[in-house]
Amino acid sequence: MSPEQVVAMTFLRSCQRHLGFLVSQFRFQPANLEMKPDIHFITVTFMATNVGVECAFDERERWVDISLIRPPTHGQPDSPGDRQTRGMARERLFTYLVRHGVRSYGLKPMPRGEDTPVDELFDYQLSSAASWLKQYCPDVLADSPSALDPSQ
Repeated sequence: MSPEQVVAMTFLRSCQRHLGFLVSQFRFQPANLEMKPDIHFITVTFMATNVGVECAFDERERWVDISLIRPPTHGQPDSPGDRQTRGMARERLFTYLVRHGVRSYGLKPMPRGEDTPVDELFDYQLSSAASWLKQYCPDVLADSPSALDPSQ
């Protein structure tokens, strides 16, 4: 296995460990792994019918970003008109929390540095995301069609 594949599998296992409750307790599909070696990105996505949770690891920046996503209608690409009627297609979890009035996140200093093992970075960010989803995102967990509606 290449070093990139090892990192991708480590990321997938971390996502499954911290966000596996989406599959076991809610109606999300098992994790889908996608590697984009040309841009040094790894994504793991948990999809339900109306909303999904996407975890993206930027290998160059050594950063995990969690987004809430809405699948396109009937497999078609998202269009500006579709976004106006159905809400956003993607919203970072942190932005979603702020929009819903969350002001205290319980964050501890993040281990950061070239010598920090990637699994520690994954665990730090994914455990926080899991906690936030459970505590502040009942509409996402319920797969609500309005979960990404900016008027909500």
